[in-house]
Amino acid sequence: MSDLNGDASPLLSPRKANRSLNPVRSRGNAGIRFIKKRYVVALFAFMGLAIVMALQVAVTQVAGKLKSRYNWTDSQKNAVTSSVHFGYILSPLIGGLLADYFGGKVIFGVGVFFCCVTAASTPLAAPHFYVLIALRVMAGFFEGLIYPAFNSKLALWAPTGERSVLSAIGYIGSFVGIIVSVLVSKSLNSESALDGYGSFLVFGCIAVIWILFYCLFAYGKPSKDPNECDAEEYYLQVKLHGHHDGEYQSFPWKHLLSSGPCYAILLAHLGYSWMLVTVADGFPQFSKNVFKRDLEEKHNIDEIVPNAAFILAAFISSLVADSLTRNKMLLKRVRQLFTSISFVTSSVFIILLADLSQHQRAKGLIYMSIVQGSLGLCYGGFLINHLDIGPRHAGALYGLTSAFSIISYFLVPIVMKVLVTCSICTDHENPCAHVEHPYFKGHTNQGCPPPTQGQCIVGPNAFNPDISQCSFHDVQREYRALFIVAASVCLAMGIAYNILASGHVQPWNTLHKPPVRGRLIHKANPEQWKSILNGEM
Repeated sequence: MSDLNGDASPLLSPRKANRSLNPVRSRGNAGIRFIKKRYVVALFAFMGLAIVMALQVAVTQVAGKLKSRYNWTDSQKNAVTSSVHFGYILSPLIGGLLADYFGGKVIFGVGVFFCCVTAASTPLAAPHFYVLIALRVMAGFFEGLIYPAFNSKLALWAPTGERSVLSAIGYIGSFVGIIVSVLVSKSLNSESALDGYGSFLVFGCIAVIWILFYCLFAYGKPSKDPNECDAEEYYLQVKLHGHHDGEYQSFPWKHLLSSGPCYAILLAHLGYSWMLVTVADGFPQFSKNVFKRDLEEKHNIDEIVPNAAFILAAFISSLVADSLTRNKMLLKRVRQLFTSISFVTSSVFIILLADLSQHQRAKGLIYMSIVQGSLGLCYGGFLINHLDIGPRHAGALYGLTSAFSIISYFLVPIVMKVLVTCSICTDHENPCAHVEHPYFKGHTNQGCPPPTQGQCIVGPNAFNPDISQCSFHDVQREYRALFIVAASVCLAMGIAYNILASGHVQPWNTLHKPPVRGRLIHKANPEQWKSILNGEM
């Protein structure tokens, strides 16, 4: 690339190299654009992920109704809600490898399309249990393609000083989708609304509209977008420092085995996921057992507020992280700073949460919001680090670390089942629900032992002698142990990340000299190009 003080202009794609350029002119018919195309890429991802998660949550919201309608057991209901994780086991890595080869646009679109189709087909498959399970596994598989595909796209569209915010805009769509679905699904799924399946029709129609717009207006590379101005393509090429020219190179498996920065992200992703799964699985049960919260509440504030806190923290931290990066703070230090604050804060407050009494629900909501919100700080930390160390393989790297973190989806429920044995009796027709300490452990139904002669009797003289009563302090002790395990894993992984992390592009990112795309183009005003590089684009 020539000096900007000279007469030559920079390199652009070959199809644009033979004509005179204007740094502020659009290449297509759009003329004037009101938003930079890299932010359009992030907004498409935001909407796609929001729709996917809205449909996925809609399935869990309707699972209780399906259980009653088709006489499922508790195990069958749990299988419907959890089988999605089995499809997710290897698909992030597969999705990342495919996205780096075929392009993030294609794999992202395919993932969203089929994930929406499988989730929206729930009403049709519900009468056939094993068909529904197969659809849930398929939904998990296609969902797993989406996140690494977006990361692969970011590698071509996100300059260093905007990586955090562009990533956060896209990924927080998942949490917005969760909030929207929690707010409206139960109303849409009332018996009067399309036989109880209204949310699937509404979200399915929105998905169709998104897919149409995505096919028409989304592009995989800046050089392929006819509506992107020359200045933005030039700006992205220079700010990406030539570390990713859009050409595929095989994934460097052998080199990653000895890459400390890769292990850093791998371990941090495990700690993050362990805490996030503990929040997702443990907090609802904790609220039910400690604060006697009704899990069937129409608008569940204990789900909405923590997710809103995550969104706010992710967006603010991404803005601050990018600002620090643009102000010359070492990229490694930025990633370490936000990862450390996230892991330490979530670990401290999740342990404090276990010590709250039954009458401190408001304080509990604050603590739960701090725990989940602090995890959002990782969008200024390790969750963007894949793009820093290996932009050419950003999709596959994200897929690799994400697939490894899936371990937590299976281990956390096992740990929870071992450590948390006491449960509150929620069947109000059972006399055991009205005793001073309505907590029991053993083979209970809705947490309740079967009544003995119309009375709540447990122990040797009861109908089921294997069931015993717990005190509230027993419940606190069990959840404290669960939360300490989560905090320990998170802090240990955070320490490992701080030791091994890097903010530099690794040598394995480009194992051979990348091809030169295009040639020197027509002369342009150097002052215009300088203004672009100084951040005015």
